[in-house]
Amino acid sequence: MKKLSFIALASLLIVGLTTGMAFADAFQVTANFGVRVTEQGASERVGSITLSPNEAGVDVFDPGPPAQIITVELLGNATISRTFGADYNWDGGNAVQVFDPADALITPAAGDYRVIAIDGNDYFTIEITGAMVTGDETVVVGHTEADGTDDSALCFNLVGTIYNPNDPARQLVQVSYADNLSNTYSGDIYVATVKTKSVVVDLCSKALPTEIIAEDGVLAQGEDCGFGSGRVCMFTFEDNAAGALLGEYEFTLGKTTGAKVGIGFTSVEIYKWDTVTGDWGLVDLVTGITERHNSDGDTIVLADFDSDEELWTATSEIVIGATLTGPGLYQAIGNFEYDTCVVQPGIWTIDIYANRVPCGGSWSELDWDIVELTTPATTPTSYVYPYCVANAGTWYNGLVFTVPPTAAGNITIDVTLVEADGDVYTGQTSVAPGNMAVGFVADVLNPTTTGSDAEFGDEAYAMYASGDGLFYSFLFMANGNQAQGYLPLGVVMY
Repeated sequence: MKKLSFIALASLLIVGLTTGMAFADAFQVTANFGVRVTEQGASERVGSITLSPNEAGVDVFDPGPPAQIITVELLGNATISRTFGADYNWDGGNAVQVFDPADALITPAAGDYRVIAIDGNDYFTIEITGAMVTGDETVVVGHTEADGTDDSALCFNLVGTIYNPNDPARQLVQVSYADNLSNTYSGDIYVATVKTKSVVVDLCSKALPTEIIAEDGVLAQGEDCGFGSGRVCMFTFEDNAAGALLGEYEFTLGKTTGAKVGIGFTSVEIYKWDTVTGDWGLVDLVTGITERHNSDGDTIVLADFDSDEELWTATSEIVIGATLTGPGLYQAIGNFEYDTCVVQPGIWTIDIYANRVPCGGSWSELDWDIVELTTPATTPTSYVYPYCVANAGTWYNGLVFTVPPTAAGNITIDVTLVEADGDVYTGQTSVAPGNMAVGFVADVLNPTTTGSDAEFGDEAYAMYASGDGLFYSFLFMANGNQAQGYLPLGVVMY
């Protein structure tokens, strides 16, 4: 009797389970995974997604209660890179309402379904807010709307993900679908195809710019420290593909977590190389600053920034807009402030994220070194110039010494010049704070010798310069028709 009861109970459970499963609806997913995204792109636009009933004419979308909420989960460690909220009527089209998801709880639904995506999440949601009418309605997300806007553009951060263009198993960006009503979803799980990165990011020069943490800053805070300012070419970027680097772009530069304390951005400028004039263009392509963040990730109010010096150094991350003008070479210039009471010697390292607006054509570089901050006790006060041209024919060598305006007094620079045949000359000059010595090597240094041949510079030579304080230098060579030059090798004196 007990055995029969157990079998009967099992049968009822099986029937009940089967009946429950029968109530679940089935959805067909169609996605445009022909859209190509950049490998490790910081903010790439993936293809649009359409959800439709698996059986034509069947009402499957349910506004509830409880309302049907479809969760689309990003796989492979991808995350959302653009926050948006939008309401749509069936079959997509133009957004009925666009809103900030932070206000989603107090914003009444204005259409048949609502899409919410939040930067940093590994999922986005589709909430059904209206009843179906014909049973043939669809939910469309990520599409370009009839009026050309992109309110529901799906933007994925692919930095650090498994996706790459070389492994066939990881060339397609994947998502999964589920809802709170236990419905089933079949069809496309792919939303984009990965392509090789085309943007090349490079250093502006072979050596890091060095910024001195002066004891007497521009705006004195006290006897031993103050505010200092600087300007540096942070990086260049280039893409010569057709249609690349054209239109509105967003750049996020800096760090929040792990940011260097006591230094921050005041502004950023972007210039494009002019192939006609052979120089950087005069037009700053930055259209404005959209956000500032401190090292805690908090947003700095833009209106407060202009009047608060401490916020200048606290801007560890800056978000700017820029209008790029097409393929070619660009450079990004950073203007910054540092607090000498707080900042410590060492490398200022930032992260670089850039993408077309609202997303796409993106690239990133992590832990990019832009400036080395150093104290006067550990700054280069000696330099080596490995090669100077012989003064043969029309060739000559020019030399520049400069001294920062914060120097305590005149800097005396002693130079030893060694020609290719071993002849040795010595010379000296003195430069006042905020001034420079510039001219032919012989005129700047007035070299003399006690045991060499009579003519200085009759052979190529090397120079070794040492000062009793901080100075900078540049050597140039020319013959009236062509010229070149270089920064010397710095030697740190302790």
